[in-house]
Amino acid sequence: MKRNASGRAAGGQAGGQAGGQSGGQDGGQDGGPDARQDPRRLLVSRLGFRGEEVLRNAEAQFPSQTRVLVEQLAALAATGELPAVIDGGRLLAFFRAVGLNVRMDTTIKVEKDGELVSLADKMRSEG
Repeated sequence: MKRNASGRAAGGQAGGQAGGQSGGQDGGQDGGPDARQDPRRLLVSRLGFRGEEVLRNAEAQFPSQTRVLVEQLAALAATGELPAVIDGGRLLAFFRAVGLNVRMDTTIKVEKDGELVSLADKMRSEG
């Protein structure tokens, strides 16, 4: 089987053993052959509320470290050692526990005239 520059199998063959990274693990359960080849796709399929937002921020702020951690988390997910759904809070806590202080944009929303506006906007309009 031919390989492209990234070491993945080239061509449109979907059957057979793809790439050497799967090591015989059954990754078809979590999204088919593409999930075995792309650790990020496997991890994203497991993310819950705000999980993808946390992952994007981590990738933007710590690209090389996040790539390594995504590969490790995907391997754990493929073996069933991770929960079925990982929400953003859990993922953020994980990144911080391993030393990556991923920064998140936060806003405080308040009600003004029946709709939610940011606290900064409300204070600007009142001051």
